[in-house]
Amino acid sequence: YDPTNYKIVSDSPIRAIEPVFSRDKTRVLFNDVNSGLEDAGPQLTLYNVDNENIQLLGIWGGIVTWNFEDSGIYFSNHPKVRILFYQFSDQTVDVVNGGKDYAAYPIALKGQDTLIVFSNGVSVTSQDFGFHFVDLDGNYLSRIDNPYLGFNSSKAYNPNWNNKLGLFVFAYIDSTAPG
Repeated sequence: YDPTNYKIVSDSPIRAIEPVFSRDKTRVLFNDVNSGLEDAGPQLTLYNVDNENIQLLGIWGGIVTWNFEDSGIYFSNHPKVRILFYQFSDQTVDVVNGGKDYAAYPIALKGQDTLIVFSNGVSVTSQDFGFHFVDLDGNYLSRIDNPYLGFNSSKAYNPNWNNKLGLFVFAYIDSTAPG
C-alpha cells in the first residue's frame, strides 16, 4: 500500500460517498449525493477504471452489493425500503424480495446464491430486527445470531462478508474500554 499513489476520479459537482469495487476491480460504484432526489436517496454512479468513464445510472438508492458475476448490483431505495437488482446489460431494475417488507437492505453477498440483509420485518421472520440470510429471490432462509451484530450502544458498524475467509468483518466500538 502506497498512500501517495492515488487518483481522483471525480471532481465537483459530484459528491461521491460509499464506493464499492466490483469483484474484478474494474469498476467502482458510488452514491452521488449532489444528484440525489429528496426521499429517494443519492444517484448511483459507475466509474470504469479502464476507460475512466463516469456514468450516472439513473437509479437512486444506497447500500450497494455487487452480484457474483459483476453483471449487476443489489441495492435499496427510499422511501419504501426494499431490495432491488439492477442488471447492467439491459438496464432493468427488478424487485428482489417481491415487495415483502422484511428485507430492508443488502449487506453483502455470501457465496454465489445468498444475500446477507438487514431485516426489519418481524411479522415475516418472527425474529427481532437483525441480519438474515435470504436467497437471490428474497426468500427468508435464517437469522444470523451474533451478539456483536446487535442494536445497542456497542454494535457492529459497516458489516460485510469475506467470502475467502468465510467470516463477517466489521468495525466494533467497545464501550467498556477505557479512554
